[in-house]
Amino acid sequence: MFWGVFASSRKGPSFIWEKAYSSINVTNYIKHILPLIADFHRQQPFIFQQDNTPAHKARRTKDKIQKLGIELLPWPPYSPDLSPIENVWAWMKDWMALNCDDIQALDLVELRSLIERAWEAVPKD
Repeated sequence: MFWGVFASSRKGPSFIWEKAYSSINVTNYIKHILPLIADFHRQQPFIFQQDNTPAHKARRTKDKIQKLGIELLPWPPYSPDLSPIENVWAWMKDWMALNCDDIQALDLVELRSLIERAWEAVPKD
């Protein structure tokens, strides 16, 4: 699983969710993702939007985000198609297909590298 964040034309950090981290539950989301969001937010504050997956909408997550001083954008349930990041995932997938002859033949290290290069290649617009 790959995670990334952007605010306006600022691309923030990305994160590859390792199998060793287990599922994306509240505890793991708070441990691995929220520090990245907080660091990015400190650089230049923004209103944070996330979908309504269980780890995102959990009270502990929302409380932690509030304690970090990050404003959350209210988000309607069952509406992932409204999320602007969905367009980025499609762009990255297309970029990877254009820049790799056989994604299926890549080992894990090569695949991670390709994903990270795709994230870096995402244009500001």
